[in-house]
Amino acid sequence: MKQEYFAVRWAKRVSLAMAYGGGLILTIMMFLTFFDVFGRSAFNAPIIGSVEILTLMMGLLIFLGVGQTTITGRHIRVDVATQLLPVRPRLVLDASVQVLSFVTAAIICWRLWVQALEQTAELNVTQNLELPVWFVSLLMAIFSFSLVAGMLVQLIQSWQSMRSPSI
Repeated sequence: MKQEYFAVRWAKRVSLAMAYGGGLILTIMMFLTFFDVFGRSAFNAPIIGSVEILTLMMGLLIFLGVGQTTITGRHIRVDVATQLLPVRPRLVLDASVQVLSFVTAAIICWRLWVQALEQTAELNVTQNLELPVWFVSLLMAIFSFSLVAGMLVQLIQSWQSMRSPSI
C-alpha cells in the first residue's frame, strides 16, 4: 500500500470542499435560470442581470470543480493506442504527459493571477449590475491553485508508478 503524503491528503480534502461549493453554485445557477426563463415566459419579466450573474458564476463553477476532477484523475482520457504499449513505456508516456499537464496548469494559474491583478487594479465591474468582476477573478485565481495541486498529485502518483519495483 502506498503511503499518502500529508499535503496530498490536505489537497484532496480542500478540493472536495471546493467541489461541494461548486455544487452549490451549480444549484443556484439552475434555480436562477429556471426563474429567469419562467419569469420571461409567464410574466414577460426576466430577472435583470441574470446573464451577468450566470457568467460570473460559471467561472467560479469551473475552478471550484477542476481540482477535484484533477486530483481524482477523472479527466477524459483516450488511451486506445497507449493500451497496446507494454507497461513500462506506457508508464513513461503517462509521466511525460503529467509533466506537460503540470506545466500547462502552472501557466494557466499564472495567467489567471496576472488577469486578476489587472482587473483588481482597475476595479472592473459588470456593465449593468456593476458586480465586482475583479473579485470573481481573484477567487478564480485562488481556486486555480487546486488545478496545479491536482496536477502535482497526478505527477507524483505517475512517478511513483513508474519507479515501482514491481514493474
